[in-house]
Amino acid sequence: MPEFYQQPIEEVLRGLKTTNNGLSSGEAERRLGIYGKNKITLEKKIDVLGMLIGQFTELLVLVLIAAGILSALFGDITDTIAIFAIVILNGILGFLQEYKAEKAIEALKKMGALKATVRRDGKLVEVEAENVVPGDVVVLEEGTKLPADIRFLEIVDAEVDEAILTGESHSVSKNLDVLLGTKAVADRKNMGFANTSIVRGRGIGVVVGTGMKTEFGKIAKSLEEIEDEDSPLKKQLEVLAKQLTIGVVGVIIILFILGFVIEQRPFVEMFLLAISLGVAAIPEGLPAITTITLALGIQQMAKRNALVKHLPSVETLGSTTVICSDKTGTLTKNEMTVEYVYADERLVQVTGVGYSSQGQLQWNNQPVVLNSDAYAGMELTIENGLYCNNADYNPKNESMVGDPTEGCMLVLAHKAQLQSTSKRVKEIPFTSERKRMSVVLQFSDRSFRVYSKGAIEKIMESCTYALEHGKRIPLTQVKKNQFLQQAEVLSKAAYRVLAFAYKDISNLEGEMENNLTLTGLMALRDPPREEVKQAIAVCQQAGITVKMVTGDNPITAQAIAQKLGMNGRVITGMELNTLSEQEFQQAAIHCTVFARVDPEHKYKIVQALQKTGEVVAVTGDGVNDAPALKKADIGIAMGIKGTDVAKEAADVVLKDDNFATLVNAVEQGRTIYQNLQGFVRYLLAANLGEVIIVSLGFFLKSGEILSPIQLLWINLVTDALPALALGEDPPSKDVMQRKPRDPHAGILNQMPSFIILAGVMSTIVTFAAYFYGLQTSAVYAQTMAFTGIVVFELMLVFNARQEGKSWLQLSPFNNIWLVIAVIASFGVQLLALYTPFLQGILQTVPLNIEDWFVIMGMSFVAATMLPYLNAAWLRFRNKEKHPTATHGIPSM
Repeated sequence: MPEFYQQPIEEVLRGLKTTNNGLSSGEAERRLGIYGKNKITLEKKIDVLGMLIGQFTELLVLVLIAAGILSALFGDITDTIAIFAIVILNGILGFLQEYKAEKAIEALKKMGALKATVRRDGKLVEVEAENVVPGDVVVLEEGTKLPADIRFLEIVDAEVDEAILTGESHSVSKNLDVLLGTKAVADRKNMGFANTSIVRGRGIGVVVGTGMKTEFGKIAKSLEEIEDEDSPLKKQLEVLAKQLTIGVVGVIIILFILGFVIEQRPFVEMFLLAISLGVAAIPEGLPAITTITLALGIQQMAKRNALVKHLPSVETLGSTTVICSDKTGTLTKNEMTVEYVYADERLVQVTGVGYSSQGQLQWNNQPVVLNSDAYAGMELTIENGLYCNNADYNPKNESMVGDPTEGCMLVLAHKAQLQSTSKRVKEIPFTSERKRMSVVLQFSDRSFRVYSKGAIEKIMESCTYALEHGKRIPLTQVKKNQFLQQAEVLSKAAYRVLAFAYKDISNLEGEMENNLTLTGLMALRDPPREEVKQAIAVCQQAGITVKMVTGDNPITAQAIAQKLGMNGRVITGMELNTLSEQEFQQAAIHCTVFARVDPEHKYKIVQALQKTGEVVAVTGDGVNDAPALKKADIGIAMGIKGTDVAKEAADVVLKDDNFATLVNAVEQGRTIYQNLQGFVRYLLAANLGEVIIVSLGFFLKSGEILSPIQLLWINLVTDALPALALGEDPPSKDVMQRKPRDPHAGILNQMPSFIILAGVMSTIVTFAAYFYGLQTSAVYAQTMAFTGIVVFELMLVFNARQEGKSWLQLSPFNNIWLVIAVIASFGVQLLALYTPFLQGILQTVPLNIEDWFVIMGMSFVAATMLPYLNAAWLRFRNKEKHPTATHGIPSM
């Protein structure tokens, strides 16, 4: 069956079983029962209980829960309480963030308390928009928001702002013509769509789709069906958890076999050893520290005008490889601007952007002063735009109401310091057939003047003169060609060009729109945001590809892209429809600008890029952007001009609608991942040392070097604060000059050598301290070992901040929180040694000053040697793999 835009009006009415007079009240009620309310209905609900349970089903958390249960079974209540406290804290933090984020889809219900004027029982009545049904005939006035999808039956100069749905930067003139072939939503000129607005004229239409059957509803449905993608960080932490679990279980099984089966040690002794190993190997603080670090990252981004709703989204920004950006309102201002005026044989530039009242007219970089014959045509052209206008502009708050095309002419008049002083007595409105608008003004001396503006070919048809430097001259073909050539140059640069003319008359009788005098042209467009070009350059320097995905026409899109430094191929939605799946994927990779695309295209572009391994961020502000925002690895909506749907479907909302804020957010995301790697490197290095110490103690039969409660103390008390402070490390100087990290590379990438060497160093320091203390007593030896590993790890943290950077290269004072955390952890360790209460729990004794010199000296030497040994190993390994390559290896 043909689409409604492909059918004549009579067939549309017949198919909907209605007439120009609309439905009866009874029939409307009956159809409401069949089609349902005209609102968005979604089946997917937020599962609060499932969300809460989900916080405790990650593998690392399950291992911790198992360790806590086993500790309880063997009567070790202290360990049990400590483990479960950290698990519950992590779960609560994660749940609170996720609950807030998953409210996203509910915004699709916000159609608002709209009213609609419909014909019922042959009369005009006002009804709730949700009670409109297919077959209703709705009456639309200027400023009205469409309650449903309609096929126009009558129009009078109707223009509709469809940016919220299509991304089209200009208001769209509507007509009644039957359209042939398949058309994109933006090209269905005889249709109107729910939630778009009439900005000029009026119309009458028959409702063809309501609720979920509207274009808006189709987007809502597709959004509901999109499954959330796991972030790269979540995937990497899951891999890490599996690796840790397998490693721990493997070591425990080997030791259990050696001890219980071969050496026939008591089962309880071996089980306690297993718990010790589990506590030593699993970084209990990792889930909570990761959650807290990401939450702190959210706070940092909020200070920089980026609101993050999903915790992992903070880090995902840092791994972004491709940004698919909407054009209108994201890369551009979504505020039409007059940038050039051609009159008096001069092309004058107009400075200032959007609805800002700041700006002036310039020619040859010099200000233009009106009120002279040299610029008489210029002044009349701008004055024409001021009077032949139905918009309203408030320069105080720089806001505009009405048609954006007319609004920007009022801004221009304000920049030129022209004000309305005459009375309008007549208007001949714009129509799509006439392509012009005219008004008649009356001056104080009772004389009249006609001002006319419109498409250049239509205005020229009515002109017999041209005005140059204050003189009326015949509009010869040569003069016409001069104007036409200038218009062509501006049109090729993606400007919308309008012509302006006038004539003075003595009365209101006779033809108004003939024998006009052509005064000039205006070139206007939705300009790029001033800060975006630099932001895109930074993205490109950081190895991030920026693509434009818009519903606007390809000429305008390409011109804006080139102005922003986005050079590359342009492809349209219609062309994408002809491609095979493989060709589509290649187009997604190699094309820079995607124009005249529908929501389905945006979704497929994101999907195609993700299949090639890209981490895709999508920016947008309209309803049409929502499915792609939801599908993307990271969805970014505009906070000021963004629709509720876009903001709630996104992971991040830019409060200032500034593309440059996105670049700041990417930098923050990269910094957070750098810091995540720092504390993972630190915690695993520390924990590996503990595993080696416990295992060697078993093999050497040296007794219990470190008890389970001491290990838990180290992991949750002395290690946790410095690890958390690593999350506050400032960005490295080259953070935005590196290529995006490989999303498939594990979080342990380039870490193993550091972790292993640190574990060995930790073991040497601990055993040396242990045997030194053994000269006094077993408990003294254990206290020395306990304190030795804590002191070494507090020094180790300064080497773990950045890969290949030692504490001699990174000033500790550029992260004052780390210094405070280390001092605090050291203070806590002193309490463990010198307060009777903790001595009893941790089985420690006080140390003397000589003991501290021994511990401090060994730890300092080991921590200082570590980065040099690691650098030497990396150089050796790199030479083995690439004999001539030495780049990327840190110099110490």
